[in-house]
Parts: sequence; C-alpha cells; structure tokens
Amino acid sequence: MKQNALTRHGLNFENLACFPADFAGQNLREILERNSGYDSAADTLFIAEGILMYLTPAKVAELFDSVRQACRAQCHFAFTVMEPAKDGSLFFHNANPMVNLWLRLKNEPFYWGMAPENLPAFLNANGFKLLEIATEKTFRELYLPKNLQNSPSAKGEYVCVAQRA
Repeated sequence: MKQNALTRHGLNFENLACFPADFAGQNLREILERNSGYDSAADTLFIAEGILMYLTPAKVAELFDSVRQACRAQCHFAFTVMEPAKDGSLFFHNANPMVNLWLRLKNEPFYWGMAPENLPAFLNANGFKLLEIATEKTFRELYLPKNLQNSPSAKGEYVCVAQRA
C-alpha cells in the first residue's frame, strides 16, 4: 500500500526501497539479504511506524540488533512507540472505546511500549543514541501546519529518531 501511494503521488525515488516483512516471524537481516534493492554501504534511514507495539520485547531487541548490523554507513532509525499507562497497559490514551474493541476483535494486542524517559537507556543498551522524541504535543507544534494544529491525533504514541552509536 505504501509503495502504491508513493507511485500514485509521483514519489518514486531510486534510493527508496520498501520490503514486505512480518517481524514477528522474520528477521530483518534475512529480508534485506533476499532483496537486491538494499545497499548496506549507503547511508540508511529505517522506518518502523506502527510496528513495534505488536512485537514482543525479544523481537523488538532483535529488530534493533538487525538494524544496527544491517548498515555499514550512517544509520538512523525512526520508529513509533506506545507509551504505557500508569498501570502498564498499552493503548491509545484518547481512543474511543470502539477502537479498543476493534483491536481486540481483530486480535491485535499490543506487546511492547516504553515511557519516553526510559528510551535513552534502552537505545544505549541496543547500540543507538536518541536524537529526538516527538510526543503528540511536540509533533503537533513542530511538524503540523497551523491549519492542522487542532486536528485530532492519537495520544499515547510518540515518534522517535535514533542514530546508531
């Protein structure tokens, strides 16, 4: 779907490659080895948007390890993280109850999340350093145009950018 959307909008780039993957059952290194569009010698930005919350902690650590080892040049990793509630549960904090019901009916449980203040230590332990955290508020202030400042957005998920240490 993402590749089709890029094509529809004329956003085809020679240095952009999209690969289908199921990180719950596949390893990123194996996926990259099977796809000739990836160049491990090139500076690389990996993006995992809306993925990590569906992985177990062990699979998240495996993905970070794979990203760290996959690139011989400069490596950045942008990803979204669910922020646990005070009781440790993971959900969109401002979601309509129907959203949570729909996720349960679709069998889409969230397994991994992390509070923003714990992310630097997690990244350091996994060979990365934190460059930026964009919470719902900072994302809104820094990246949304003025006419979208009051648009509804998901609370409880934030965007992070890290660089391989």
